[in-house]
Amino acid sequence: IPQTVFIFPNKDYSVYKSFELNGKRIKIEEKIYLALQKDVKQTVSHYVESSSKEVKQQYTELNFYNPNEATITENSGKGSISLFDDDKITEKLKNKKFGAIKVVHEKIDGKSQDKFEDGTYKATSEITIEGNTGSYTLPEKLFELTSDTIYSISTKNAKMVNFVDTDADTDADTDADTGLSGGIIAVIVIVCIIAVAAIAFCVYWFVFRNKETPAA
Repeated sequence: IPQTVFIFPNKDYSVYKSFELNGKRIKIEEKIYLALQKDVKQTVSHYVESSSKEVKQQYTELNFYNPNEATITENSGKGSISLFDDDKITEKLKNKKFGAIKVVHEKIDGKSQDKFEDGTYKATSEITIEGNTGSYTLPEKLFELTSDTIYSISTKNAKMVNFVDTDADTDADTDADTGLSGGIIAVIVIVCIIAVAAIAFCVYWFVFRNKETPAA
């Protein structure tokens, strides 16, 4: 089957970093994702806690690639600004092959991190990407981009973190749990004991008891 290999140039990946900026401690947690799907519906988020001594910043960025091109719409939360390749989204975007989408709170947009006023800032935007039907078949994968990682079709799909709505990320990933619960183990043990007892009884009944019974 003929296949085409595409190289997606991207210098960013999920990372945590901490540094000093003009006397303030800046802590940043970035989660970077890549969607290789025809249709995408995800929420990008941005959470900031700022004080006179420290700024804690967490955000997600959604990259996408679709050689068939796609249309992008956004639904920003209150006080939130959606960005496409760092430009404010003001209308529906059409015929886009790739790009990076994120969100920022309007009160800190364009400001240096050490200039954030004290307070908590929350921004979210629901992003919908509708892919065109074309000659290329996408793998329908969503990856979190991390350093020194090779991705393939067999790589498990990622789940985007929502730093603002923390309740959305409390679902446990049960697919990875291959252990047995205490109840199941107890049932297995009981069944095994019953099975061993049944075998012992059969051996006694058909072997030893027959030997003990005198011939007529």
